[in-house]
Amino acid sequence: MMEINQMNENNTPNDFLKIKQRELNTNCQYNIPHININKSKINSNYTHEQLYPQIPLGILNSKFYLIKKLGSGSSGVVFLSYSIEDLNKTLYAIKLIPQTNSNFDLMNSCEVNYLSKLNHKNILKIYSHGTGNVQFQNGLTKQVYYIVMDYLNHGSLLSQVKNNIGLGEDFGRLIFAQLLDGLEAIHDSNIVHRDIKLENIMISGDDYTLKYIDFGFATEKSNGYLTTFLGTPNYAAPELHCKIPYLGVSEDIFSLGVTLFILVTGHLPFLLALPNDMLYRHIYSHDYVNYWIKRNIKVSPSFMKLFDNLMAFDPTQRPSISEIRNSKWMKEINWELKDQLKNELIKREKMNINNDNINKNEKKKVDDLLSKIKERKRIEVETEMKKQLFPMNYNNEIKNDNNNKPDKTEKSSKNCTNNNLNGFIQINVNNKNINSLMALFKGFLKNEGYNITKKDLISSNMEVSNGEVDVNLTFEKMNKIVKVSFYLIKGNQDEFINFKKIMKKIHIKEE
Repeated sequence: MMEINQMNENNTPNDFLKIKQRELNTNCQYNIPHININKSKINSNYTHEQLYPQIPLGILNSKFYLIKKLGSGSSGVVFLSYSIEDLNKTLYAIKLIPQTNSNFDLMNSCEVNYLSKLNHKNILKIYSHGTGNVQFQNGLTKQVYYIVMDYLNHGSLLSQVKNNIGLGEDFGRLIFAQLLDGLEAIHDSNIVHRDIKLENIMISGDDYTLKYIDFGFATEKSNGYLTTFLGTPNYAAPELHCKIPYLGVSEDIFSLGVTLFILVTGHLPFLLALPNDMLYRHIYSHDYVNYWIKRNIKVSPSFMKLFDNLMAFDPTQRPSISEIRNSKWMKEINWELKDQLKNELIKREKMNINNDNINKNEKKKVDDLLSKIKERKRIEVETEMKKQLFPMNYNNEIKNDNNNKPDKTEKSSKNCTNNNLNGFIQINVNNKNINSLMALFKGFLKNEGYNITKKDLISSNMEVSNGEVDVNLTFEKMNKIVKVSFYLIKGNQDEFINFKKIMKKIHIKEE
C-alpha cells in the first residue's frame, strides 16, 4: 500500500483539492546492494540463469529469495522474489514492513484484510502474510511483517495511455469488461475501493490481465452513508468535493467512469467534478451537447450516453454494474479483438521501455554536458584568480607550459607544506574588483591546498601612503605562518576607505 493521504469530516473542500496522488518514492529503508534485472528480460522467454541472480539480495524466513527491489513507500519495501522450493521459480512481489510501534498492527489493516477476502482474477491476490526474519546479503537481519502478493509485471494502465493517446473504444470495451468484473467482485464482498484510477489498475501475466490494487482507502460497503472524504481529486465524485455524505458504491462507479474516459480518449474528462468546473458544469446542468462540443473528442453516441450517465451529479442516477453491462455501448463489444488488444498493450509497453531508456540516455548526456561546463568554469575562475593574485607565478606557469616543462607551481599545490605563499603582490584596484578581492583570495588559498578559514586569520592591517595601499594578511595553519601582502595601486581615497572597511570587518569577526 502506498502512502495514504486522507481527509476527515472536519476538512474543507479546499483541503480535499490539495490531496496529492500517491506515488512510490525511491528511498529504501534498508542498505541493500542493487542487482539489475532488465525489465524486458523478465517479460520475455529467457533462461533462469539470465533472470535470476546466483546471489539473492536477501532471504525471508528461509523460504523466499529476494532478488530485486521493485519500489518502496512510507510503509515498506517491495521485492521481486520466488520460493526457494519452487523449481519453476514463479515470481511474486513481497512487501516487507519493519516491525515498529507505529505500524505494529499494520497486518490487521484494511488493505491486507480486504485483499485476503477477495479471490478474483481481476484483483491483486495475497497468498500469505505474517511476521518473520529477513537476512540480507550484507549480513543484516531484520524483523518484518511480510505480504506475499502477485507480481504484476506489465506496469499500470496509466502507462498505456501516455502522451494523451487513448486505446480507443474497441479496446476500451474489452478492458472495461474486466474492470466491471473486478469491481463487481469487490462490491459483492461487501467492500468499496474508493480510489479507482488508472494508477491502481495493473497489468499482469502472459494474457495481460487487468488487476485492481491499492486498497488503502477501501472500507466495508454500508447501506448507510460514508463521511470520510478521501481519494484522488480528478477521479472523485462531486459529493466528495462538496462534502456531502455518500454511498461508496456510487463513488466507485463515478471514478470508474473517469477511468473509462481517459482509457478511451487519453484525456481527462474535466478537471474536477464541481458545478463551477469549466467542463463538468455542463454535465451538472444536463447540457450534454455543449459538453461534447467543448471536449471536441470523436467518440460514438453510445459512448457519450454511457459516460453522461456515469458522471451524473446525483449519485442515485448513476447506473449499476448490471446496467452498464447492458448499455448499448458495452453490447457492441467485439471479443475477437482480444489478441489484437494484447498485441497493442505489448507494443505500447515496449515503446515505454524504449522511451525510458532514451530518457535515461538523454539525462546522462545533459549531466555530462553540465559537468563539463562546470569544470570549464572552475578552471576559468582558478586561472583568473591566479592571474590576479599571483601574476608572477601565473606568468611562470605559461612559460613552463610553452616549454613543455613540468609545472612547479602545480606540483607545489599538491603538497601544502611546500607551498610558499609569502610574497608581495601588486594588484590594480578599481570599483569592479575591490569588493571581490577577498573572496578570490580565499578561494585561491583553498585551491592551493590550504583549507584556511577565518579562524586561522591572526592579523590584518593596511597602510595608505601617497595613493598606494599596502595590505597584509597573516594566517596560521599547520604550525606555519602564511603571510600575503597586497600592494594596491591606482586607487582613490574612497576605494581605500572601502577596502579598509572590508579588512576591519574580517578582523573583527575573527576576534
